[in-house]
Amino acid sequence: MAMDKLSVVVPVFNGEKNIAQCINSLRKQTFRSIEIIIVDDGSNDGTNDICRKIAELDDRVVLFRQENQGVSGARNKGIQLATGNHIMFIDGDDVVDSNYVKSFMNRVELEYQGIILLAGIDVFQEGMLVSHEGEHLAPGTILPTDSIVDIWKAHLWNSPVNKIYNTNVLRKHNISFDPNVKIGEDWLFNNAYARCVGVKGFYLLKNIVYKYFMDSDPWRHCSKEDFYLINKRQCEDFRNTLVKLNVSATEIEKFDRSDLDFTISEIRYLARGENQEGIRVRLSKARELARDERVYSRIKKYREYYSFVDIAEFWFHNMFFIFAWEGIRKYVGEVRRGNG
Repeated sequence: MAMDKLSVVVPVFNGEKNIAQCINSLRKQTFRSIEIIIVDDGSNDGTNDICRKIAELDDRVVLFRQENQGVSGARNKGIQLATGNHIMFIDGDDVVDSNYVKSFMNRVELEYQGIILLAGIDVFQEGMLVSHEGEHLAPGTILPTDSIVDIWKAHLWNSPVNKIYNTNVLRKHNISFDPNVKIGEDWLFNNAYARCVGVKGFYLLKNIVYKYFMDSDPWRHCSKEDFYLINKRQCEDFRNTLVKLNVSATEIEKFDRSDLDFTISEIRYLARGENQEGIRVRLSKARELARDERVYSRIKKYREYYSFVDIAEFWFHNMFFIFAWEGIRKYVGEVRRGNG
């Protein structure tokens, strides 16, 4: 097979502190047939000057500047500009090891079998490694389609940064990032890609990870109050994707239990008054959630996965009881998160 060319899309906004380190980690890749597309999304600091100077040193670096459109608009522009057979996305404040791209390209032929390639993720916060996502998923082996829920639970599915995409598939099916979705747009993107390629499995690369530096302000794109409703829409799209991919009922139920935990966490969040809204508003929202999400019937269905305390808390079908109980927990410092 002739050597493929890879396009690496780097969206950046006001990234003068980290963008040089990011780009230079790409310039040092042992796989040389790459173009590095930097989309400066309207930066008003020194980002553009830094990128321009690097582009003058390396003709593989392409710099495009546009008015601020958000990360989705920047990534979409990168897809439009790409000339490679495949596309990868790297965030402007992250870095990758020198053999990162080569590790993907050495296995890229698997995509013609319907296998999606992905890497583990090392998560850094304030310069410290806080987690290594995906280490329990048997890297170096082909994982079946049913493993997608475990991949999602390991925080390896939603992001676009630890994967490689076929450029023709993206363009043929008009797959892009929705600029109107401020959080979770990458999850929707990956779901759409999986549906279009008809996934037959996944390959988690061995001995290579994506180094992700966590944002100090995770709520800059949406409030905690909006997060639940936004994320629920993404959950529904993912569930539809699981059905489309013929994922087993057992695995879909596994996702449904996680989705139920998410709803329970939101009800407890409302009960503890952490959103500063009045009691009547919080009660109304909690009752609506419990009804619309069939919380009681689903807890009954999955009762073997819940503790006696979890079941008892919701078994009375009474939000006043839950609010009072969570108020006591908050007071004594035993706040429960999810179903833990």
